[in-house]
Order: sequence, then structure tokens, then C-alpha cells
Amino acid sequence: MEYLTVFVENTNAHPLLIFLTAGEFGIAADSPLTPEEMALIRRKEAEQAAYSLGASVIIMSFPDSGLSFIPLEKLVEAVMPIIREHEADGIFSFDPFVTADLIDHPDHNVAGQVARYSAMADVKYFLPESKALQKRPQLYLLTRPNEENHTLPHTAELDQRRVKYMEKHYPSQFRPEKREEWVTFFDSTIEAYERVR
Repeated sequence: MEYLTVFVENTNAHPLLIFLTAGEFGIAADSPLTPEEMALIRRKEAEQAAYSLGASVIIMSFPDSGLSFIPLEKLVEAVMPIIREHEADGIFSFDPFVTADLIDHPDHNVAGQVARYSAMADVKYFLPESKALQKRPQLYLLTRPNEENHTLPHTAELDQRRVKYMEKHYPSQFRPEKREEWVTFFDSTIEAYERVR
């Protein structure tokens, strides 16, 4: 998300964040929260994060950790009308075909597939009652650094901004008492990416 923040700050973009799930199963093993309680927390976090970007947000109700069991057509049918309505110039998501240590997630992979199909010029197969898109949105996929089409420089300042952003907007996922653990995780992942460049 910190890279999207930099992108927004350096363009005239008016982002719309689309969450396919409410993140109800993103619960720590030692947490007493129910999935319903976590969904409320994650929705609020997403709304606050979007607000900080000057973005709008749509949170859908597909099952968290269950997107890979939903037919892709249904997911695309849910997202495409939003893409059309907002006449999106660009779509940011995960690369569905890249796996990396510790960050591979089935829901993220499916979201990447939805993004790829949603960026296609002609999706009549999914929405037969709709005309083909008049304009194809640019597709930006989070992937390994040596495979990116569009890159942003990795700096210590960006690392600090990432940490502050995560702490401020996603406290349920990046808890202060676990700060050293998740910061180390992000840093080691970036170091691993650097090694494969």
C-alpha cells in the first residue's frame, strides 16, 4: 500500500480501493475476537486507510480465505461494473502467478486474476449484456522487483513510511507488540527480492 501512496502523491490519481473480502479470518491465534468482530475492525481500518489516501473504498462480502473456491466469473462480474462506472485508468493488484517466501496467499492470487480479467478490453464472456471497454486500464501488479514493469526506488524513508502506515491503519494485523517481528519480515522479504534481481 505504501507504493500506492507514493503513486497517488506523484500523480493526479483519485483511487478507489476494492476489497473482495472483509478480512474476517485475519485473526491472530491468541486473539479472543470472533470473525464477525474482526470483520468490523478490518472494515474500519480499510476505510481509515482509504481516507488517508483521499480514496473511496468498497468492501465486498466474499468469504475471507475462500476466494479460490468462488468461480472466477462471479468475482469478475462483481468488480467489472465498478471498473466501468469509474472509468478506471489503472488497476493495482497482486501478480497471481508469482509466489514468494512468506507472502504467497490464495486470496491475493485470486485478486490478481480478477484484476487481470478486469483490465481486459473485451470481457463479453463475463458480462454478455455489456459493451466492451472503450479504454483498457493500465495494469500494475505487485511482483518480484526484477519482473516489474513499473518500479519505485526502495529507500529507508519508504521503509519508515511503510511502518508508520501499517501501524496507523492496520493495527489488527500489525500489532505494536509484534512490531519487531513484522518489520523484520518485510525487510527480509525485500532483501530476498534484491538477491533474485
